[in-house]
Amino acid sequence: MDLQIHTTMHVPYPFFGKGLKYFDEEDPPPLTYRHQFRNVNYANFQRGNKGARIIINGALTGEYISSPIKARRLIMEQVAYVNRFAEANANDFVVARNPSEVRHYLQHTDKTIIIHSIEGGKELVNSRNDALFWAEQGVAFITLVHLVDSEHGGAAILPQLAPGIINLEGTCNGKQEKGLTEHGKQAILWLADACIMTDITHMNDRRTSCRSAACIFRAACRA
Repeated sequence: MDLQIHTTMHVPYPFFGKGLKYFDEEDPPPLTYRHQFRNVNYANFQRGNKGARIIINGALTGEYISSPIKARRLIMEQVAYVNRFAEANANDFVVARNPSEVRHYLQHTDKTIIIHSIEGGKELVNSRNDALFWAEQGVAFITLVHLVDSEHGGAAILPQLAPGIINLEGTCNGKQEKGLTEHGKQAILWLADACIMTDITHMNDRRTSCRSAACIFRAACRA
């Protein structure tokens, strides 16, 4: 399983190429680790890949998006792209929307299984209905906080120049890093009730952020 692959980077960031496209097998693209800002998620590599039968596609929101309507539209465009791709290439790919479907396709087919996820919950989870909506789309987990501080909590403050500029608010706060907000705690509960996991990878390491997020999710699951 590949826990996070971005096959739809070209939707929020058009310079990334064309997403899940096939290349000519007689003229494959050169393989290199120096692929920053380039598309490397060719369909040829994902088809029949015994090393990663399950790929979890992370749809991305814009870091500075401020409209819930635009944020949802951006994610849905990426979800639709993946769904259309799987339907058009049904011999090799399939989208699974719940654990039962994953198990079925894994046991009874040789297809590459795609699961939806979202990296960056900015403006996307503001109510219980929002969480239920994403569950209906087959979203398995959401990275609630991504690269910038948001209404849900604080992003990790990295020492490199570029991340510092991207998350300028968090960088300027310095040692006063923003932890998980009350809104973020509520969002985790909404997501848990909708059977969506919360990914805390990009939250900062303040105790009230990552640790409390994990505790909230575990408590919600036990409930």
